[in-house]
Amino acid sequence: NPDLSPGGYDGFGLKTVQRKVSVLDSTLNTYNSSGTNTSHSYSRDAGSYGVGFKFQDRSSGASYSGHAGSGFMYFKWYSGTPTGYAVNYRSTYAHSWKTTTLNGFDIGADSFGLSWSSNDYKFSKENYSVVQY
Repeated sequence: NPDLSPGGYDGFGLKTVQRKVSVLDSTLNTYNSSGTNTSHSYSRDAGSYGVGFKFQDRSSGASYSGHAGSGFMYFKWYSGTPTGYAVNYRSTYAHSWKTTTLNGFDIGADSFGLSWSSNDYKFSKENYSVVQY
């Protein structure tokens, strides 16, 4: 039988790469395997390059409350819209189980660091996209 214990906190982050922003608002939505929106209370860390969300997932049988999700970051450019430039964006999903928890984020110009309670029982996945302005 697989271990379905949710463990400690999970996380999701959104950021720009090398372009400072002022985060005005942000939201995280999560969905179970049936596509139903699952509400989580979460803490939010915002920085000069993006935002990180830390939330406690839940499981009920084989249904996991963080099966899918979407995050939004509403921001304004720190130095004005970078017209004529391509801007890289990064998203990161962090999951823990058993005794491991996500402690927090380090949102830098080039990186999205994750601070964990342990090196066991965790994984993270990053995605990138580029937008031309």
